[in-house]
Amino acid sequence: MANGIDYETYLGTVKKWTGPEIAAALGEIADPLGKPAYGWPFGKNILDAEPDSWLAMAAEQVIRLMGSAAIRLADGPSVMGEDLDNISGLVTGDDPPIVVNYSPLRQATVDLDDYGTEFWGEVTEFVDRIAWLKTSGVNVVAVFLDHEKYVTDEPMALMAGIDTPTPEASILREKLANFYRPAKSMFPDANVSFYNAHGFHPAATKDGTGWQEFPKFPATGLTDSSCCSLYYPERFNRNVETIRRTLAGQPNTGIIPCVSLASKWVNLGKPKGWDQHPDLQSYGKPQTRVWVDGFDYPRANSWYLGMVLHHEWCNMPDQLGRFIATVDDLRGNAAVDAVFFWPEPMDHAMELEWLVHFHAFVRGSTADKTVEL
Repeated sequence: MANGIDYETYLGTVKKWTGPEIAAALGEIADPLGKPAYGWPFGKNILDAEPDSWLAMAAEQVIRLMGSAAIRLADGPSVMGEDLDNISGLVTGDDPPIVVNYSPLRQATVDLDDYGTEFWGEVTEFVDRIAWLKTSGVNVVAVFLDHEKYVTDEPMALMAGIDTPTPEASILREKLANFYRPAKSMFPDANVSFYNAHGFHPAATKDGTGWQEFPKFPATGLTDSSCCSLYYPERFNRNVETIRRTLAGQPNTGIIPCVSLASKWVNLGKPKGWDQHPDLQSYGKPQTRVWVDGFDYPRANSWYLGMVLHHEWCNMPDQLGRFIATVDDLRGNAAVDAVFFWPEPMDHAMELEWLVHFHAFVRGSTADKTVEL
């Protein structure tokens, strides 16, 4: 024990939890996360779990601690209705607030500048399904939109001092607005945001900074919050700098960090023989990284991240340079509007591993503000 924290149990890799143990441990945490928490929808392994199973018990605690559950708009009213019923069956008491996930334009086979029947058909379907949720009385607290199909160089152009929007950026901005506006109109109090909107990530850049803004979202696109990806959980300093860069780039909006627990990208470089193996290719180019589920790393990282994203004392002057706040932007974690968990909570490939790191994350978020680490 040190500073009231049992590092071997909560932060190290010594204790090996069982499912019932981690479900019970989550139930012992009284306070939920101090900020809104969203996530990708539960899989069938959770929605179809037996009511008395440890998976169902753990899922109820995850919903309680996050304060929400999620559904996919693309599934349509029938499946969404079933998922809402299954979510209701996981909790005791009132139904939880709902986060709606949708990927606009991903299925489109047309060019970016094509406004044909496929595009407008998707928009119409999106509006109809959002309206169904509204008329059904679903308490939607967030609509999270994930666009990763079309690329615009506008963010990098603006960073280079070129302030004339590219035609591609103008078209993409207009198309994505056809999804943002109806969602915001139907649910004005919900947070309607795009994945990685204005988010920064390490990259080779001409300006030598080594950081680039996400190129698949227009620099001035509609979004309630900016968003950045923290998909290298074992690299704490990288995660902190990602948030700081994103905050610096968008001083007028808050941010939603996307947090991966027990999973990460693994960089491969250019794998040998990539041109001979489809699994090593991505759109005709070498697949330079792969996603790994069930990745274990010191739970201290998940603990620290939960703490940094939630505690005001991390923004105190004597902490500048160590955590999120900077000399130029003292907002720090006060600018974190919500946290988004991806992959899905309790993903079937890493149910136990995810829960263990989620437990550490929540403990970090609720730790005593005077704790010394």
